[in-house]
Amino acid sequence: MVALTVTPPQDQLASANGRKNGRKPENPARAQGLKRAGVRLGVFVAFLVAWWAVTAAGLVKPLFLPSPGAVWNAFIQSNSCRPSPLVRTASCVVSRTTSCGSI
Repeated sequence: MVALTVTPPQDQLASANGRKNGRKPENPARAQGLKRAGVRLGVFVAFLVAWWAVTAAGLVKPLFLPSPGAVWNAFIQSNSCRPSPLVRTASCVVSRTTSCGSI
């Protein structure tokens, strides 16, 4: 007696294993998450470019819409450990009045 073995084509084997071309199947949730992250990053970059363009063109006074660089510098200055000139002046005035008052 002759035994016949039937093997299915490769594409049927791949679909039975859940793989295409020997690769793992793609996770649709991960792909959608990457797409959303890309869209968010693109919108943020477009916002910064538009903000920079409007301030560089001088369409709005810096009092009402400062440039992104000015906002960044103010953020760094307000969050740094060194005191601003106004704080230094105020502390000098306070120290002078207290030292003079104790004499």
